[in-house]
Amino acid sequence: MKRRLYVSAAVLVLLTALVATGCSPSPDTSGEGSVSSFVRAMSQAISVDTADSSVTEISTNEYSVQNFKADDGSYITGTFKTDSEGNVIDAALTLTYSDGTPGPIFVLKTEGNTQDVTIDKKPVSPSEVPKTMTAPQRRAFRGFTEGLEEVLDDLNDDLIEPVEEVMEREGGGTHPIPSRFNMEGTVTLREEWDDGEPEAELIGADIESFAINRNGAEISGSYSFSERGDNERAEMDIRFQNYRADDDIIFIDIVIDAAMSEGEVRGDDTFTFNGSISGRYSIDGREHTIEFNGKMDAMEDEYIRFPEYTLRIDGDNVALGRQSKNGSF
Repeated sequence: MKRRLYVSAAVLVLLTALVATGCSPSPDTSGEGSVSSFVRAMSQAISVDTADSSVTEISTNEYSVQNFKADDGSYITGTFKTDSEGNVIDAALTLTYSDGTPGPIFVLKTEGNTQDVTIDKKPVSPSEVPKTMTAPQRRAFRGFTEGLEEVLDDLNDDLIEPVEEVMEREGGGTHPIPSRFNMEGTVTLREEWDDGEPEAELIGADIESFAINRNGAEISGSYSFSERGDNERAEMDIRFQNYRADDDIIFIDIVIDAAMSEGEVRGDDTFTFNGSISGRYSIDGREHTIEFNGKMDAMEDEYIRFPEYTLRIDGDNVALGRQSKNGSF
């Protein structure tokens, strides 16, 4: 039996969702009406296909929107303007919640180096206003997701293969992982019968600590998961240091500390993420930083939503939006 490291798929779902939301808007309104929701909607409006009649570029970097539907299900109407790097510098927008009820009014004005921001005429600190991602930030973010896929594939091989060896020689129950694998922890197996022969199935692991060294690079931390029926839950606190993801991407110092779950509701897959991803990495020799902290949940072919989150790329507080006009990289 070859099990892909559970969290590998889970984190990639999250990061793909951060970059390009391909599901239908969420019916939930918990994240709507905030400063971030307005900036996310504007970022998405900039990137829509030119055939979308709800968005008009009335002059260079100045947009008019009429009931533009954002990924969280809300609608914005009004005008906004960005500078040459894509940062919003002026805006006057009204919001309608996804259930059709009227939302707040958002106004942002920039004069010189000063910004005035209000929601329903109540002042908001300019520091709370996320920026739309610039093209270099989008490339940096894409590179990070590509690198993470590579290092998690490597981690899958290094962690799961020892577990498989335990499975080959042990029956059902909880068993310690042999110390020679530089891990401390246990695996839990369920014994089933196949054609009259006993067969062990991996249903849980509790790797309290591990350290993998490879050509001067190191991955260390803890990882656990449990399975019950169609539902799985995983927790991880893993650090990548000087780890070459591929020829161009190096994880200088990246930490993932998160809890995730995956299940099924009425035949549709569901997924949740609650945690953080942070640290330094380089692409083609140029160093970048990433900080994500928040929650996300999704249902297959239904919605992806972010009730709470902050995302910083290279120190800038940025809002999530689509990466390109067709919603892909």
